[in-house]
Amino acid sequence: MRFAIFSWESRNKITTKGWEFLVSWKDGTQSWVRLADIKDSFPTEVAEYAVANKISDEPAFIWWVHKVLRRKKLMVCAARKTKYWLKSHKYGVRLPKTIKEALQIDKETGTDYWRKAIQKEMKNVMVTFEFDDSDKIPVGFQKILCHMVFDVKIDLTRKARLVADGHKVPETAKEYTYSTVPSKDSIRLFFLVAALNGLDVLSADIQNAYLTAPIKEKYYIVASEAMGFSESM
Repeated sequence: MRFAIFSWESRNKITTKGWEFLVSWKDGTQSWVRLADIKDSFPTEVAEYAVANKISDEPAFIWWVHKVLRRKKLMVCAARKTKYWLKSHKYGVRLPKTIKEALQIDKETGTDYWRKAIQKEMKNVMVTFEFDDSDKIPVGFQKILCHMVFDVKIDLTRKARLVADGHKVPETAKEYTYSTVPSKDSIRLFFLVAALNGLDVLSADIQNAYLTAPIKEKYYIVASEAMGFSESM
């Protein structure tokens, strides 16, 4: 479905009056539809269109567009999380969902793969924490939750990552809860350029580089077994 805008007038108030969309339907016909009507039928599509065409700050859009897009983001996150929680095995290896389950798997199999993965991750991330033994909530800090995510590499190496539930913290900017990575196409393109020009390619794995990146917000977490404060660890 494609949209074009037709605006009768612009008013500086919370309303949808005066805005219509020219909609191209699947049967090839076109018709003008009031924003009030199409917003209810296709809220996400209209919201994304408003942002793409830089009209989301208009009075007829600003009061609802960003709410719809935030709700969409939460739904996408929930869907991804559901996919993770439904996955029980990878490469024939059982995937734990909690630290307790990971250690139980080690106990049942007589191995220490998951324990070592957890210890390795905590060793890497401990540099980012400052500890307070006063048991008082720091003034001006927001509480943030953390949990461990488990995975298995193609060589069957166990992998654990401590992640923060930044999306659950109110008024948190997207750039603080999401880090970009290069696409596979970009990597292939660089390899192609190197091959065409007879260049040597050097690569390196920089672990946990983001941990020392400064941010404006102040967060605190409550130490748990995920941070090694448990006899089972």
